[in-house]
Amino acid sequence: MDEIFGVDAFVSSIAWQRRYAVSGDEQGIGSMHEHLVVYSKGSGFRRGLLPRTAEQIARYTNPDDDPRGPWASDNYVSNKSKEERPSLWYGIKHPKTGKDVWPDPNAVWRYSPQKHEQCVREKRLYWGPELSYAKPRLKRFLGEIQAGVVPASWWPHTEVGHNDEANKELGRILEDNKAFSSPKPVRLIERIVRIAANDPDDIVLDSFAGSGTTGHAVMRINEEDDGTRRFVLVQQPFDTKAHETDAVNICKTVTRERLSRVANGHTEENGKKKTKVPGLGGSFTYARVSEDPLFGEYRDLGERLPAYNDIAKYVFYTETSRQWNPKDMDKKIGRIGQHAGQSYYLLYKPNRKFDWGLDEKFLTDTVVKDPNPNLVVYCEKIWVHQDQLRKFRHEHGKRVRPMLVPFNLK
Repeated sequence: MDEIFGVDAFVSSIAWQRRYAVSGDEQGIGSMHEHLVVYSKGSGFRRGLLPRTAEQIARYTNPDDDPRGPWASDNYVSNKSKEERPSLWYGIKHPKTGKDVWPDPNAVWRYSPQKHEQCVREKRLYWGPELSYAKPRLKRFLGEIQAGVVPASWWPHTEVGHNDEANKELGRILEDNKAFSSPKPVRLIERIVRIAANDPDDIVLDSFAGSGTTGHAVMRINEEDDGTRRFVLVQQPFDTKAHETDAVNICKTVTRERLSRVANGHTEENGKKKTKVPGLGGSFTYARVSEDPLFGEYRDLGERLPAYNDIAKYVFYTETSRQWNPKDMDKKIGRIGQHAGQSYYLLYKPNRKFDWGLDEKFLTDTVVKDPNPNLVVYCEKIWVHQDQLRKFRHEHGKRVRPMLVPFNLK
């Protein structure tokens, strides 16, 4: 990882407690955890905060009915001596006795006299029930602290799950406890996504998708905060030699099936009881790497030209991230569909005798009749200049973005 991202990109090594007990037949020292190695590609990475637990929130109370809401008290003394911090060695007035209170010589106040006076004015000092404390504590209000908790490098199974939890989780969804040998708990991947993909529009890539836990976690967080995070999962058909021998396509029967059930809803069986679990919403595209690629080695279309529908499906998906429906196509004029107020055209003939080009006739015969103001036109030749397109837009209110096949295919 240092060779790929550089030593300076290292962020942390996290220990995940993947097991909750040591096996009784362990011959050596029982392995209880795995490491998650964290790198940041670039200096712009900003880690997200973790949501506070109910237990953490419960520490904040309001015994004195402070109008600022629940609070927790914090130390008002530091771990510095008066020799180290002479300016923090001073007396403060006790509100009940009126006498000066001095800190311990080896633990002076945490704040300067000026800051202390501000705390007094803002009534942030807590002297205990009926002012019974010898020294004050500082009120920290729940409404004033940062929105979450800074993630630590130790992740116990009580917070993010363990291997057994992951197996049972997958088994309930797919009704098969042995569907996949080593799934990860959703709570574990959820935490990773919260830290790394804290922007609700982020894209999460998992090149070893396995049972699809990453997609499951992304959908769950999106459902929770109304985010629009997207995920890209990559998984080979066979996870083990046994899968290949038995022709068990893990990507199809486990990864895809899990995501489909999680998105659309499913039934979980626990003993004799069946429970309907509502779907998390969202959608995904299940795609396979073709054995017959669209492009040649030098980004040409190869000796055998791809079929029109193959290019149309590719163009529409790369432009919109949506599945292409051939029923929306008008092949006669080259219109392959529309999305979000924009029309998409493919002017392409899978032969080497005729090039279907974008010309003035296409603009006047087809574009002017299109119901949308914005059009993307993939074509084999462009016979109009940019100044002509600008003039056409001014006169007809139609903005055309021309793209060449195959060179402008993404």
